[in-house]
Amino acid sequence: MTKKWIGIVLAVFLLAACGAPAPAQPGVETVVAETLVAMTSAAPPVETPAVPEGVLVSANSVNFVISVGLGTSANVESLPEAIITDGPAMASAPAHTKFTLTGYPLQGKFFEPNIYVYPVAEYEAINDSAAQNIQKLRAILASPKPRR
Repeated sequence: MTKKWIGIVLAVFLLAACGAPAPAQPGVETVVAETLVAMTSAAPPVETPAVPEGVLVSANSVNFVISVGLGTSANVESLPEAIITDGPAMASAPAHTKFTLTGYPLQGKFFEPNIYVYPVAEYEAINDSAAQNIQKLRAILASPKPRR
């Protein structure tokens, strides 16, 4: 009798399982949409590079920004090569560009607000002192020491 009841209970469970509706499966479009939502929410935000505030200066293949408060513009001057034979050799320089900041907050001081841009290869060829300093700078840049 016990075997009979076990058989009946087992048959009832099997019939109930067969007659139960299958769980609803999401359609392909739902799976794709959920995947896209998960991917876009997990993606890191794209950082746009910060544009420095100030005045853009561009001349003779040189570009830089004069920070707010440092000046309002720059006058550009192309200076010719200067080879000094009867004075200190370190005064020799190739043709270069000089930028003079206008609107600089400190006026009438000993040093004027100038930025000089020299072509490195030509500067090394003309000025031995500059060539030595440029080599030292290259060595420092090639293997920087960690900050303490």
